[in-house]
Amino acid sequence: MGPEHLESPERITIIEKALKEASFKSKFIEARRATDEEILTVHSQGYLDTMYRSTGIARIKMTEDTSTNMFTLDAALTSAGGGIQMVENSKHNHGFSLLRPPGHHATQNAAMGFCFFNNIAIAANAIRDKYKKILILDIDQHFGNGTADIFKDDPDVLYMSLHADPQISYPGTGFASNVGIKEGLGKTVNISLPWKLKDSDYLVALDEIAIPISEQFNPDIILLSLGVDGLEDDPYGHLSLTTDVYYEIGRRIGDFNKRNTNNKVPTFFEGGYKYDLLGEATVKFFEGLLNPDGEERIKAELTPKFSYQLRKIKSIQRKHWIGI
Repeated sequence: MGPEHLESPERITIIEKALKEASFKSKFIEARRATDEEILTVHSQGYLDTMYRSTGIARIKMTEDTSTNMFTLDAALTSAGGGIQMVENSKHNHGFSLLRPPGHHATQNAAMGFCFFNNIAIAANAIRDKYKKILILDIDQHFGNGTADIFKDDPDVLYMSLHADPQISYPGTGFASNVGIKEGLGKTVNISLPWKLKDSDYLVALDEIAIPISEQFNPDIILLSLGVDGLEDDPYGHLSLTTDVYYEIGRRIGDFNKRNTNNKVPTFFEGGYKYDLLGEATVKFFEGLLNPDGEERIKAELTPKFSYQLRKIKSIQRKHWIGI
C-alpha cells in the first residue's frame, strides 16, 4: 500500500513491541509462504495470476482503496501461509498471526479493503479434514464481506461478525438480514452496531447474541478475526470502544472456548489504525483470552442507543436459533 498509508508495516512493529513487553510470554516464529494450491482453495486461478503479474511493478491499483507494489505478492502469500501454520498448531497454544496485509475483505476474485488473500478463509479450508464445524468470529469494526461471501452457503462454517452499521461504515454491506443462503442459511450472523457504540452495549451484543448462538452451533474450533479499529477515534472507525473492552472480549471468548472446544484460539490480525493504542488494545485482548476467569473490568449494560437494534437483530436470528 505504500509507507504513507495507514495500513503500513508500522502497525506490526508497534504490536510486536507491546507483546514483547507484556506480562505474558510470546514465542515468535517466522511465517512461511502459502502455496498456490492453498490459495486456490479460496481464490480463483485468474485472480492468483493477476497477483503474480503485479510482482516487479511499482504500483497497480486493484480497486479505489487497494493497490499493490512490487512486494505485495510476497507479503500476501506469507500472511496467508503464516495463518495456516498457526492454525495447524492450535491444539495446545493460542496463536496470533501478526502479519499483514489483512484478509477478511478479499473475495474469491478481487482485492479490496487493503486485503489481497482471505487469510482466515484459506486457513479454515486447510483444516477441514480435522475439524467439521468451524466458527469464524470477526470483531473487526468493518464487516468481513469476503469471508462471509466465501462461506455463505456452507452449513459447517458459522461466520459471525460484530461491526459498525453498514449504512455508515465500509464496505457498506453486512446488514442483519444477511443470514447466508442455501445449505448455509442461518450460518451468517451479522451484528451491526450503531455509530459511536460504547463498551457496555458491545458486551451486551456478545452476551445476548454472539455467545448463545455460538453455544448452539457447538464448534470444533474457533478462528478469530481481530481488528482493534473499534477504538474511539480510529481514523477508519465508527465505534467508541476503550482498550479495556478488548480485555473483556478476550475473556468472554476464552471462557466460551474453554467450555466448548478442545483447542486454543487462532487469531488473525485484521484492522486497527489508532497507532497510539494499537499495542495496548491487542495486549489487553490476549490478557483476557489467557485469563477467562479473571476479574470483570466492564459490565455489560444495555443503553437506549442499542436497544432497538438489538431487538431487530434478535428477531431475525430467532428464525434460525433457539432462545435468542
